[in-house]
Formats: sequence, structure tokens, C-alpha cells
Amino acid sequence: MADKPSQSSAGKSPQAFLTQTDPSTNNPRPGNVSALLMELRREVAELRETISRQLLADRRNASIKIGNRIAARDGEMLTALYSAKTGERVPHFPETVDTLSRLSEREQDCLLLALGESMGGTSDAKSMRLRLAIGIEHYDGAGGKTFLFGRND
Repeated sequence: MADKPSQSSAGKSPQAFLTQTDPSTNNPRPGNVSALLMELRREVAELRETISRQLLADRRNASIKIGNRIAARDGEMLTALYSAKTGERVPHFPETVDTLSRLSEREQDCLLLALGESMGGTSDAKSMRLRLAIGIEHYDGAGGKTFLFGRND
């Protein structure tokens, strides 16, 4: 039981476990090494889980983006991507390109957040970022297109 950190130590930085000063060096000395190690192990496990979830979502989304590009070109239904945060399908994902183009700025922000994309910038910048994140082309208004893999994909 002595090796188990208290509930109050959960989420503390390693410095929180340094409670004494070594008089010979005037450096902090660990007050509870066992609790510090358990906290560090927990944090490493959480980081591994987060990285694994993000990599899996990225891998799944890579092929879905290609399918969405083809679906958008052919006027078919889009396939929902996986959230970088949860690893689950993004809820309220637009079913078609037309639905995507009618999203409010708030709805765009929610999708960008779920996909791990930046929510900054103008509404046009968000729209372009969202379309690219989904895997579909973006018309720049001057007749030019931006594609997922460049102009000639």
C-alpha cells in the first residue's frame, strides 16, 4: 500500500514529489521515489495509448480520404473519418460535398477539432482545410483547384 500514490498526487508534476533538499548538494531529494515512478509509468502508458490511437486513426483515414475524393468527384456519399482524439468515427460527418459546403462555421470548427486540425483562420481557410482533411478538392474561387496530393493527382 505504501507504493501506491495517493489520489492527491495524481496528475502532479515530478517536481511535486521532490520534498526535501539534500544538504550536501543543495539539490532537491525525492520524497517518495516509488510514488514518482508509478506516476511516470502511468503518464507513459497514457502517452502510448494516445499515440497508438492517433496512428490507427491516421492509417484508417488515409484510405478513406482517397475514397472520399472519388466519391466527391462522382457525386456519391462521403465516408466518415476517424477522430484523432477518440479513435471513433467522427459524429455528424457531412454525407455529401453539398452538405459540407453548407456547414456553419461552428460545425466546421467541430469537425476540424475532431480531426485534429487547426481551427484558426477565416471561414474560407477553415473550409479549405476541412475539405483537404476529408480528402476532397478545394476550388480557390479563381478556377483553380487544390487537391490532396497536388494538382495532378
